[in-house]
Amino acid sequence: MSMEQAYATVFAGMTRQGPGSERSTRKALSLLPPLPDTGTVLDLGCGTGASTLVVADVLDRPVLASDVNPASLETLHQRARTAGLKNRITTSIASADATGQPDDSAALIWCEGAIFTVGVEAGLKHWHSLLKRGGVVAFTEMCWFGTERPADAAAFLLGCYPPMTDAASLLSLCFACGYRLEAMFALPEADWWDEYLAQIVPAIERYRGNPDPDIQSVIAICDQELDICRRFGAAYGYVFVILSKV
Repeated sequence: MSMEQAYATVFAGMTRQGPGSERSTRKALSLLPPLPDTGTVLDLGCGTGASTLVVADVLDRPVLASDVNPASLETLHQRARTAGLKNRITTSIASADATGQPDDSAALIWCEGAIFTVGVEAGLKHWHSLLKRGGVVAFTEMCWFGTERPADAAAFLLGCYPPMTDAASLLSLCFACGYRLEAMFALPEADWWDEYLAQIVPAIERYRGNPDPDIQSVIAICDQELDICRRFGAAYGYVFVILSKV
């Protein structure tokens, strides 16, 4: 079993694969500026669709959701059917920096917890050409809060996440990529503990006795993540950034 398969196995059944919540998604949607009347709504790196379902419901317009994992997209299809949204959501297998969408076609690009997989700069530059005039980007990215950089937290995060910066430096990069800030807010602590980490605990306990070495590696990483969040969670977290194309 590969590490990717091990993660998929351990995380199977979790409704959310990273920090966030329906409440925060709805808050971000409420802060959007007016969107172009035409153009697609893209949800990139959608995973199993925790945010996709909310975006499709609130905006009441079609959403094209993409991810590199076909199993995640199948789960999204099942959840969309259950939610009565199957006619509003279509899916495609694609990376967030290679969407296959034409230039000047998107009204909104949504990306919760996934831009790090391609890099913020690469993602924003690719998306800029896809957006129509007046198009909007909404994404979440992990940042340091304040000046404290606990060594244990920095070492762990560097092992599983691209080098992190602070919110001010993140915004400077957004501006350099051709965007204007519309709104930004930090995800609350509950989006970590109640929505994400609370699901990880029973998931890893189910597999703690599994002999597969990759499963055990995933469990060890999750145990370390829980420890780091308990000790240093105030030093870092996700910010929700809403930008419009300049």
